[in-house]
Amino acid sequence: MGWRSFNRTTCSPSVGSRITSAKSATGTSVIFNVNRHINPTNVCVAHCKLCAFGRSPDSPGAYTFALDEIYLRAAQGVSEGATEFHIVGGLHPDLPFDYYLNLIRGLKQRFPRFI
Repeated sequence: MGWRSFNRTTCSPSVGSRITSAKSATGTSVIFNVNRHINPTNVCVAHCKLCAFGRSPDSPGAYTFALDEIYLRAAQGVSEGATEFHIVGGLHPDLPFDYYLNLIRGLKQRFPRFI
């Protein structure tokens, strides 16, 4: 569950030609999923050189979403056809581990087929 098959007629020409190439190269089906990216926070203490996403806690543009906002965004994704949640985010120095546990518990309670 959660996977959708597409053929060349349901995709843009560019995507359709890539699908055809992948199918030819592997001799197998090509499948895609529709996911909702959930980024609880972009506050991150790692400061990886390759990352343009992370922010210091006091930087302009830094954010941390309340769990209710995340659940709302997840519901919006489901209503738009999402078949899975892709959860990523920064390494926030002040968020307790319970925040993340409650995030997963809340998503599982609201969307049991996803988790």
